[in-house]
Amino acid sequence: MFIAELARLKTEYVRLPEKDQSFALSLLRQQTSRGLSAKQWPWVKKLVDRIDQPAATGPRNLGDQTALRALFATAALKVKFPHLLLRHAGEGFSETIKVWIAGARSAHPGSFAVASTAVSREWLGRITQDGTWTPGHSRSAIEYDSVADLLAKLIAAPSTFLADNGKEAGACCYCGIELTDARSVQAGYGPTCAKKWGLAWGSKGGVK
Repeated sequence: MFIAELARLKTEYVRLPEKDQSFALSLLRQQTSRGLSAKQWPWVKKLVDRIDQPAATGPRNLGDQTALRALFATAALKVKFPHLLLRHAGEGFSETIKVWIAGARSAHPGSFAVASTAVSREWLGRITQDGTWTPGHSRSAIEYDSVADLLAKLIAAPSTFLADNGKEAGACCYCGIELTDARSVQAGYGPTCAKKWGLAWGSKGGVK
């Protein structure tokens, strides 16, 4: 347990960004009332680390997008508006994030646009063609770091990441439909999306 970090958080949480302060206070209240779970204790340290080394809320490079853009290029031959639906989960939250390539009329055509699929359709940020991630302004630095980490994993190994994310979510990352067929559950996506996105499926070799 992070007892020393907890003591610091109690006295220094005001040094955090406003939204991180709210999260810190909720942890402190729960620790006082019924204690923290094994999954919540590490957040105490993360928040103290954020006090010592504030996260950059500005641009961050997420890596070479060649493989991800090739995947979208393949899908664009058969799908009018290709997009991905990623499960983003952490302590106390779970959401679906939509990723697509901004069109010609966008202020940043060709960039990857990123948004939440919740009712508010919250804008989360964009990834420009040189790999630069620019987050929005409605969430805390910790939350945007978590989104950026997820996107970095997607960019590093798109097909593998999307298969694993689909298995974890129980739904296809390419269309969002629940996976029920045993072969689709094993692959992390269904045969229809496999054809559209140029992926191996079923008895033909599984995930590329």
